[in-house]
Amino acid sequence: MIFKGVEFDDYTEGDDGVWSQICEDHYFEMVSKGYNKMTESPGDTDICGVKGCDETAKYYIDFEGVEI
Repeated sequence: MIFKGVEFDDYTEGDDGVWSQICEDHYFEMVSKGYNKMTESPGDTDICGVKGCDETAKYYIDFEGVEI
């Protein structure tokens, strides 16, 4: 899935919408694109959902307006 020009290969669709987790670098990339629907992750166990990134996820990202 491509969102705001960034390709994600790991995301979840649930009752609350579509979301994933992202590392700090991708967090700042999304902020630089003007997107701020992200919250800090409570732990450091997930891997970034951006395709090709194996960094530890630090934030959750909500894909507002996206339907799978």
